[in-house]
Amino acid sequence: MSSNATKASFTVAERMRLYRRRRRQEQAYVRVLLSAPGIDSLVRMGLLKEERRRDPKSLHDATCGLLDWALDDPKLSETIARALSPITT
Repeated sequence: MSSNATKASFTVAERMRLYRRRRRQEQAYVRVLLSAPGIDSLVRMGLLKEERRRDPKSLHDATCGLLDWALDDPKLSETIARALSPITT
């Protein structure tokens, strides 16, 4: 067996361990597609520096910061929940 195969197996095993740990902790990993206007908004809000707008780690941190802020603010999260609720007649 080559060292590449061993390394690949370890990587798969490690990913599975991380997946199981997140699942136990009731965490989820999601991907978010950010449009140019969305990135512009992160810059305007001060969550992302203009010169870092193409850096994946910076985009990740800014997006997580926005979500943490929105979800931790009771008034804001209630407003968002109402806006996203299906309209009932």
